[in-house]
Amino acid sequence: MGQRAQRPLRSRGTQAGTILHFDGRGWRPIETGTSIKFHAIHGNSATDVFVLGYQGTTGSYEYYSAHFDGTSWTANPIPDSDDLDKIWTSGPSDAYAISQHQVMHYDGTSWSKSFDLKWPKMVYDIWGSGPADVYLVGTDGTGYPKPMILHFDGKQWNSTNTFPVKQPLTIWGSSSTDVFVGGDAGIAHFDGAARWPRSLASGGRQLQEGRELA
Repeated sequence: MGQRAQRPLRSRGTQAGTILHFDGRGWRPIETGTSIKFHAIHGNSATDVFVLGYQGTTGSYEYYSAHFDGTSWTANPIPDSDDLDKIWTSGPSDAYAISQHQVMHYDGTSWSKSFDLKWPKMVYDIWGSGPADVYLVGTDGTGYPKPMILHFDGKQWNSTNTFPVKQPLTIWGSSSTDVFVGGDAGIAHFDGAARWPRSLASGGRQLQEGRELA
């Protein structure tokens, strides 16, 4: 197995306006020039990093992103948003910020709402291999909710409630043909075929095979 090249890492900071950066030798604080309290981060290179955070007090939070282009940080407000806790980006002009009931999109200039999810639909995580291949994972229903996955193909979002992991909570991949989803009852891997396979691990139970995405 080949070794992955080492690259600088950035992590959220503990003080408003500050994040932590790892340069291969140690961690050091970086000031963004804002008073935003950051709690999520995603980047594609040393010159393309997004962080997500908020300003204000309980009950009156305002959410913001900040983007690093390798030289400076630029902050942008995320209007009409609430409880955003995850951010994912494919590049400087394509980013998503999500809460359990809301999906916001950044087009390189400003943020706007992609869509809201009505209760009991909820999403927990987001990942994509590019602007035309983005996934959201979550649940639909109460009590014993159905697993739900949403996929954006560059034109529209498609969904399915049949999926081989109960209550999917997290998603990550290295390409469009190498995607992993983890949940309460196991892990599923997608290899780019038309169907999601049976789960890799399911706590001793065989889970139902997923159907083709609409």
